[in-house]
Amino acid sequence: MISRIVLKLIMLQSILARVNMEEIKTVSETLVGEKQDVIINPMGPLNLQRGYIVHQGGYMHNKRFYSHEIDTDYGLYKNGLSNENKQEYNFVRTPVNDKVYKNLDKKTSKGKYMSTYHDLLIKMFPSMDENLSIEIDRSNALTNFLRADHVKKDTKYILAALLLLSEGVDIKIAVESTGEKKKLVIKSKTCKEKEFVDVVMHTAGIDPVTNEHSENIYQSEAAEIVDFYLQCRDNSLIKKGGKFAMPNTKKEFESGKFLNNAAFLIQTYIYEFIDTAEDYKNFVNAVHELLVDQVAEKENPANTKKKSEEGKIFDELFLAKEALSENKKYIESFCDFVQATNKSIKLPFGSDSQLPRYTRVPQCKLDKTGFELDQSLYYSDCVESALLGLFSCLAYSQKTRKYKTSHMGEGISKELKDFFKKYPRPAEIIDSKMHKEWSRVVACLDNDKIDYKKNKNELLPGVGNIFLAISEITGEKEEILELVEYIESICKKGELDDDMRWEIEVKIKSIIKSFLPNKNVEVNCEQARLGTRSNGKADIFAKIFIIHNINNEPTGFTLNITPGYANISLFSTSEDNFDSIKEGCEEIRKVYSNVNCYMGHLMIHYVSIELESSVCDNVEFFNITKEIIHYTMHEEPEKISKTFLLGRVFFSLAKLDTIRFFMEKMIKKGKKPAESAIRFTGNVLGSLQLNDNTVLWGVLMRFPSDANVQEYYPRIASEELDNL
Repeated sequence: MISRIVLKLIMLQSILARVNMEEIKTVSETLVGEKQDVIINPMGPLNLQRGYIVHQGGYMHNKRFYSHEIDTDYGLYKNGLSNENKQEYNFVRTPVNDKVYKNLDKKTSKGKYMSTYHDLLIKMFPSMDENLSIEIDRSNALTNFLRADHVKKDTKYILAALLLLSEGVDIKIAVESTGEKKKLVIKSKTCKEKEFVDVVMHTAGIDPVTNEHSENIYQSEAAEIVDFYLQCRDNSLIKKGGKFAMPNTKKEFESGKFLNNAAFLIQTYIYEFIDTAEDYKNFVNAVHELLVDQVAEKENPANTKKKSEEGKIFDELFLAKEALSENKKYIESFCDFVQATNKSIKLPFGSDSQLPRYTRVPQCKLDKTGFELDQSLYYSDCVESALLGLFSCLAYSQKTRKYKTSHMGEGISKELKDFFKKYPRPAEIIDSKMHKEWSRVVACLDNDKIDYKKNKNELLPGVGNIFLAISEITGEKEEILELVEYIESICKKGELDDDMRWEIEVKIKSIIKSFLPNKNVEVNCEQARLGTRSNGKADIFAKIFIIHNINNEPTGFTLNITPGYANISLFSTSEDNFDSIKEGCEEIRKVYSNVNCYMGHLMIHYVSIELESSVCDNVEFFNITKEIIHYTMHEEPEKISKTFLLGRVFFSLAKLDTIRFFMEKMIKKGKKPAESAIRFTGNVLGSLQLNDNTVLWGVLMRFPSDANVQEYYPRIASEELDNL
């Protein structure tokens, strides 16, 4: 079984899921401004490589999910006894309900800032599952406001204003009251009549209080964020020399304190929000236009090469176009590195970060002739994205590196055929347009037994429901309907024993293999359990592993189906092409060796982690990095942020060891550990699959017998842990 295999998570960083590497290169060479006389400074906050590395390295992911300032929402509950009379558990993790700890110090300026920062971090990255995301169904969320029909043409200026405020520029932005409704305005400083933005701060959507449609939902989160960034403009904590300033030295970078900087927050958000190169160019031009207007001298508003104090900010953002040739090396060296890593890709996706992740899509019309224009009807395509990932893997030919559907049978839907004709090979960008096209495949399917949330859009998670959808898409009815009927019979009984789990696995294995071009695969179904869909109907939930054996190396993907969501993830044990990766890392180190600023330290740190993880074996890399987290928890618990720079993969490997170390080394010392260490490990604990008795036992067996679980981890009630 797959649970016995030690899986090495993919270390190869592949093509960006937002703006790809070639487009980053193009954007970096684009001339900016009315005079077309400047380019993006590759060392400045507008360089898309910053967002790429932060995304790939998982730095904001770690910050959002493990920060000790955040009280993550999870719980472990009894779920009856198994046939072997063993207690089973239901584990629930709901990131959208995470909150900032109420007892954070709010008396000092630092405490107030940190409380507000983490509150807005949660709101800007609500994240419906364990993947970092700006998407949420909440009608007053910033992302939904920026995409509203009456706002989207001005979004580039709003984001530009927030970024410039974080850099210390005095932007004339405000939320103004005008009659019954408030407005967000950005006014020109050089032309009295000119307004860059003038939009109503109310949109249509589902009212969170009444749960009914409303045309008048106040965008409170957008207003909070604008107010926060106005305060940040003069906040000494994030300015040069401040506690959370963007780093200039290696030591400052490795402290991880900059992860608390408002500039880091908005830069990361912008990267996740803008998904095309053209939109990013428009945003950069908006930054330039706004900056020239807001800081230039009145007598010469077009001056773009100032050397005043304000001009220093300009120079951090832009360079004269003549500097392009000497700065190309910074982009090209990294582009070459990414291309080298792509050579080892054996599946249509090179890494978890490249997989399709849920986004907001419009409702597909019932007759599939088009999409509803009403923004309030948009939904997060969580299950649909998992199916996009699944079908991409099922249709992918390793020989041609293209998609084909001929092996899936004659009954596949016209929409599925059309989709893979339009996208015949793995896309460099899983963009909103591709998500929208995919919804034609999975929405409004003919079988009325398939559960959708509303108007035959937004599939509900559940093994039975998802395979019913697969049946309609592929036309393969008989075998899948047999599986669904078997699941329904189990749900009626309300019992699921090991024999039933085995039978489900056999049926799923047969179905999945029938859709694959290469039948030499292993399919496993694990953690199968009874549960209910969001509409109250019973179903089975499980993890389905599809394992290819390529050159004696297990490589594959996992479809994880829970009551709240479904997603797909990758795993690999491949160690191909590490020589070229090492070469690329060394070249980048050479190019950036004398770059003593945030971008330089970020780049070298990122490739160093990549290099260590590539040239060391799994155990060696694990041992190197775990020592850092152990030392920090033990000696410097208030500096836990520095461990977030170790990368997302390290945290995946080190979770159980982190809990073990905390329990064995810190609790046994006889005194209560630092609050920050307790909360940090509590968040790590909440990211584990605690409904799996093996995982839960692996945690609890390390806990000192005289220690009170409830004291340290109140979200896991001690009375729930008997009979384990």
